[in-house]
Amino acid sequence: MRAIILAVGERERKETQGERKEEDEKKNNNNNDEKKKKKKGGNGESFSSASDVDLLLVFKPLLQYAIESVQKCSSLVTSCVVLVEREDAQFAKELCEKMTTTHASSSSLPSSSSNKSTTLTTTKEKKVRFEVLEVEGKGGDANALREVLTTEMNESDDENVLVVSHKTVFDVPLEEIVTAHRRLDASLTVLMSERRAWDEIDTKYGRAPKNAKYIGLSDDVEERSSTSRNRKSKKLMIKRLVFSSSESEKTVKINRSALDSVGNVRASVRYRDVRVYCFSTAALVKCLKKVSLARSNDGVKSFMSLKNDIVPEMCKAQFWNTAATNNGDDGKENDVVENGGTLSSEKPVLAIICRPEQQRDNFACEIERVTPHFLEISKEILSAAQSLVGREPSARHENFVASDVELGGKAIIGAHCAILPGVSIGEKAHIKRSVISRDARVGANSKITNSVIGSNARVEANCQIVNCVIGDRACVGKNSTLKECVVECDCEVEEDENVREETLRKKERSAIE
Repeated sequence: MRAIILAVGERERKETQGERKEEDEKKNNNNNDEKKKKKKGGNGESFSSASDVDLLLVFKPLLQYAIESVQKCSSLVTSCVVLVEREDAQFAKELCEKMTTTHASSSSLPSSSSNKSTTLTTTKEKKVRFEVLEVEGKGGDANALREVLTTEMNESDDENVLVVSHKTVFDVPLEEIVTAHRRLDASLTVLMSERRAWDEIDTKYGRAPKNAKYIGLSDDVEERSSTSRNRKSKKLMIKRLVFSSSESEKTVKINRSALDSVGNVRASVRYRDVRVYCFSTAALVKCLKKVSLARSNDGVKSFMSLKNDIVPEMCKAQFWNTAATNNGDDGKENDVVENGGTLSSEKPVLAIICRPEQQRDNFACEIERVTPHFLEISKEILSAAQSLVGREPSARHENFVASDVELGGKAIIGAHCAILPGVSIGEKAHIKRSVISRDARVGANSKITNSVIGSNARVEANCQIVNCVIGDRACVGKNSTLKECVVECDCEVEEDENVREETLRKKERSAIE
């Protein structure tokens, strides 16, 4: 079986970047005062326009979490293709080589002389072959996947294929997803998680939520015990995914014959698709061709997303054969997708749901935005999903502190904190539920709460940082107070600032002498 890690953008960037550039130019022309050059950012703000494969989440780059999840499924997965954009290719290749070497050395530990132990050692020595391919990310993750499936893979090679996003952090074993997919003979199995309290939707009384994806699940719930020996008490919550809307759809239409075949269906915005899939390869290739052909015929720009285009289309495809029969058609499957034929599938689409009340060994979340996603997921990993960190916290303080961290006198580091190597913390500084990345510096008497400080960043003395993300190499001046802010990379915040709910960007030098 083959796995594919998508390290490309899911959403189109040109529209958002264009809007931001226009807003920035207007503000720069109207505001000459340097203090008024701070720009408010929306919920979609990020540190860079790239795919952020090297963005550090707690102790690891984002891409490393996806690679580790595939390596743990080496009993089923033989090879993995990592799709990245050109600017991220070198970093991805170096990380894959490092991870493969580390995994091979850890699996080749000396064993005892017994036959049983020898057998166990040979099974552990299986490793996944990783290959990094450069793709064009402007067309979306679905177009990048279609390019690989049509050129690098044959439909007959692998019956199923795993697809994982590099921005998804989860500890649900991929083996269990594949097992459920095969046992129930599904065309698609989607990993979903319940929406967190911090990931709220813009709602108004009497109106539909904005930018929300409606998920339709049947009442037929199947729970199977976990296949892992150390998780006997855990169960997977499996439901049939009847429909999945895109964020641009204001109304969701469902064929009556589909409702008749599945019974009661509950529509909700409670669940989120975290972009971890197990596809039937043949069904995926047909759907990719059909959607691409339909868009080219309509003259629409060929940008495709797995979450917003392919998954909703495959949900419809599982009922098309039934709908054609009820309408008096012969219901036969038409394989000529290139000529506008229909897809028909009797295989169901499944949803595996992670429940927050069972966060241990059931953690799954996707980082879509810097705030609140990046910030809140960092805290959840340290408190509820410590198995993803790869190391044990200190027994006394329940935090992760590197051995070479410089701590000033009377400095306090609370529980659920991660202090990476090379960090310097001044006297009487107070750190609570935060992550301090490599080589960062925190001044004396500063208080950092529920925040993430990037690598080589500086927080000077007497600062208060609450619910903030400070980018790499950023600097916060003395006596400053930041609450619920995002400070982008290389940005410098002046002394004695008091800022709330803003995104602070690096100031560009004016061309006027």
